[in-house]
Amino acid sequence: MKRRRITTMLLAAVIAMFAMASQAQGDWPAHKFIFYRWATDMKGEVGPDFFRHGFDADFSDIADKTEISMTSHGEMRWGKWGLMTDIFYLELKDTQNGRFFGYPVDLKLENTILGAAATYNVIETERSTFDFTFGLRYNKVDAAIESNHYFKNYLSRDLDWIDPVIGFKGAAKLSDRWTFCYLGDIGGFGVGSDFTWTGSVMFDAQIAKHVALDIGYRYQKSDYEKDVEILGHDLDYIYDISMSGPFFGVSFNW
Repeated sequence: MKRRRITTMLLAAVIAMFAMASQAQGDWPAHKFIFYRWATDMKGEVGPDFFRHGFDADFSDIADKTEISMTSHGEMRWGKWGLMTDIFYLELKDTQNGRFFGYPVDLKLENTILGAAATYNVIETERSTFDFTFGLRYNKVDAAIESNHYFKNYLSRDLDWIDPVIGFKGAAKLSDRWTFCYLGDIGGFGVGSDFTWTGSVMFDAQIAKHVALDIGYRYQKSDYEKDVEILGHDLDYIYDISMSGPFFGVSFNW
């Protein structure tokens, strides 16, 4: 029911924006690349049905456990059509005591997300712009779960899948220096994930002709299941994780 409400609200917003579409042209950069640090928390669970490794950690917890983190976002445009890309990579280690018959459980999680979407501009004025987006998001999760070196290879799995996604992005100029940007999408639809969605808002402060500082907030959730064989039994392997938090970065535009 919650997913249905989110989908209905998104489609209503898209239809409303399409009805308001304007052909006026504004002075917007054709290319933009953002490199940022995402101060994300993580909630959810990873693992087989009978033994899921749960997360409920804020950014400080995740930062202590993170070994590598990389995030970037790019936008390119030619006329009304464009291309949007996203790169996210996170590698972390976590230990939870007493999870497996009193033994500590170690998790090493590598999470790679690569997104590419075509964009089509339907509104462009001097003060605002709005695009439809549609594309694919590739997800790769390497989950190594060990308990005191027992079941070393039985609970660990490498998962990868591709989600079709549809959504929107837009921006509004608040002044000559400040711009408010937003984007959102939904996807999966059972093709890859059962359901996935992303949303973010950002304030962009132009500090030089082609350079800006960015601050915003991003939320991303994936709900994915895969049938796997563990110790001769067919089980659902779960990756049900949400990540959210503020981000800070620098962007280059021209």
